[in-house]
Amino acid sequence: MSTPDGPPSSPVPPPAPAPPPVPSHWVAPSGPAPTGAPTTPPQGGFPSAPPEGLSSAPRRKRLHPGVIAAIAGGGLFLAAGIAGIVVVANSVAQGIASQGFPFTDDDVPYEEPEGDHTPLVDGEPGSPLAVTPTRCDAACFDTTVIRDIIPDDSLFDHLALDQHIPWYPNDTTTAADEFDINVGSWKSSELGPDECFITWPYSPIIDPIGSVGVADDPIDFIGSHSDLDYYNEIDLASRLFADDEAASAYMVALDAALGECPRYIDSIGSATDFVTRSAAIDVPDSVAAVGWIQKTQYDERYYVIDVQRGNLVVRTTGYSTGGYSELEFRDLVEQEAALLAELEVVG
Repeated sequence: MSTPDGPPSSPVPPPAPAPPPVPSHWVAPSGPAPTGAPTTPPQGGFPSAPPEGLSSAPRRKRLHPGVIAAIAGGGLFLAAGIAGIVVVANSVAQGIASQGFPFTDDDVPYEEPEGDHTPLVDGEPGSPLAVTPTRCDAACFDTTVIRDIIPDDSLFDHLALDQHIPWYPNDTTTAADEFDINVGSWKSSELGPDECFITWPYSPIIDPIGSVGVADDPIDFIGSHSDLDYYNEIDLASRLFADDEAASAYMVALDAALGECPRYIDSIGSATDFVTRSAAIDVPDSVAAVGWIQKTQYDERYYVIDVQRGNLVVRTTGYSTGGYSELEFRDLVEQEAALLAELEVVG
């Protein structure tokens, strides 16, 4: 294209396409991403085009022969170093392939973090079975009792968790659906051993990995309570099993998995999260409880306790960066267990 009085003009490039809009249904997660989960890289980061009239390639300069020799020597040294790294990486990969999960303490030099949290409560873990379990010919409880086991918001306000998301009965999901979703997330995270899957805080009261024919038991998320910045949070979920025997079997499987999950290991053999059985909490004789503490490499803690009576299991998951202690969390769950023990059997 040209003008009557001047040289040919450069073609005008088309405008850059606008970035795609953020879907209206996207909601930021209310807590930290799972350990080992991929994160989204920041947008941009590409160099801008050079000013008009300048070449994008820098001008080359001649180098003194001595400088060239030094660079060549450095290049050989760098190449040798890279080769050494490749050998070590291959050795690690072969070790992982031959050993698999779990790794021994010698394979995991990472030390368990302590941070600013209070020391863990000392004591023996409790039994996964109630002293005097509630037995029913059919299901002891149904969804009509869920509202009666939800603690009052004031108990969370006491822990400075004053941002409350209530239970929405229409948001019920199933154990089978949650199992499929979380197995995919677990595999994507490349964490292990698989025994730890049932203890993953993002898997709400679901079966061990490898389970076949997971039931369509209803799972409800019955409340979430956090501080304003989500640095500390407590979430509750419930699952109604088909009967009390299925619920008891789940508690036994969970207790067994804890014995096989001392720590999470990532794909290169590094320890990420440390799992410790929690000491027994004080519960009524009709209620069973299994709990654990998960410490991350970022000085975070997850406190998790499942309480069970009849065919109903309630999980309380606490995420803390130091905003509340294990003792405060245990006290909250003990009050939940008392509510569970007071339920009238409906089946």
